[in-house]
Amino acid sequence: MFYNSSNRLGRSERNTGFTLIELLVVISIIALLLAILMPALGKVKEHARKIVCGSNLRQWGLATTQYSTDNDGKVMATVNTWGGGEEGLIAWCVDSTIKAHPGEFNLQAIDPYMPGFDYNNRNLGDVWLCPANKMDYQAMTEDHWDSAGFIVMEYSYWGRADIWRDGVATHREQLTGKYPDSRKVLISDTCFRLQGTGGYLYNHGKNGSSVHRNPERLGGRMDTGPPEITGMNRCFGDGHVEWKKGSEYDTVLMNDWGDITEPRVRSGNVSFY
Repeated sequence: MFYNSSNRLGRSERNTGFTLIELLVVISIIALLLAILMPALGKVKEHARKIVCGSNLRQWGLATTQYSTDNDGKVMATVNTWGGGEEGLIAWCVDSTIKAHPGEFNLQAIDPYMPGFDYNNRNLGDVWLCPANKMDYQAMTEDHWDSAGFIVMEYSYWGRADIWRDGVATHREQLTGKYPDSRKVLISDTCFRLQGTGGYLYNHGKNGSSVHRNPERLGGRMDTGPPEITGMNRCFGDGHVEWKKGSEYDTVLMNDWGDITEPRVRSGNVSFY
């Protein structure tokens, strides 16, 4: 009996490759794994953005507390930027000579307390912007800084709610008064609705962030409600941050301009907290 080495080699070579069916099976398995992993990866990324956002707000809490320490313990007040009342919560004045008055929120006043902020070069730094928001912030700043004397922010400031006019806030007792308070909200993720467009500006949503107007210029998309928020980070007067889940809001009522139950500040436009 002779040993035929060539026949053995031929069989070995024929067995080294994948058949078409085997390749299709492998590709199907990879596609299935990707389909399973991609949503989980997206959730991990959003969770990371939420944590960074909370860290930003904590820095804001510290900066505002330091400011109050240097100013008789008082926090800065919100600014009536558009003439209708406290809806200027997301609009922060560039200095204390345009729109804002002494003791009201403006960029020059908070500048010394915020690391990485270069006021003269209009460089806000990462702490000013939520990592989950895809808005073209350069475009937004260009629209407002010179022409209006304020800029629209991705965070909402709630200081000195004690001096607001009656009826403007549905739950004013939840917001910061004259002095920092560990039980009251000082600054939070923005959830703002613009009356002119019906659009929402928010950071954390089921389909990403939303811009309140001109999505073709500002980037991203515009949610006209009910708002698909997944939640909001909220910083309290002592600097600690808590996440309020989207399920804790009634988004249908939030979308109702006449509602007086959901936490909101109403003055033409609407801000939520």
